[in-house]
Amino acid sequence: TEKGSALHEAALFGKIDVVRLLLDSGIDVNIRDYQGRTALDILREHPPRNHNRSPDSYKTT
Repeated sequence: TEKGSALHEAALFGKIDVVRLLLDSGIDVNIRDYQGRTALDILREHPPRNHNRSPDSYKTT
């Protein structure tokens, strides 16, 4: 979308299963949205509820 990638949307809405699927599919984690944020930035700003995993654990090399 003009506001960000599917990864951004999944991160914003806390769809961790979709985030995992996209990461496993090799999506570019460095894509930035219209505000210059990566999906990791969004996860840090809006951590998913009822989830034990830290946003930083989604980092890839």
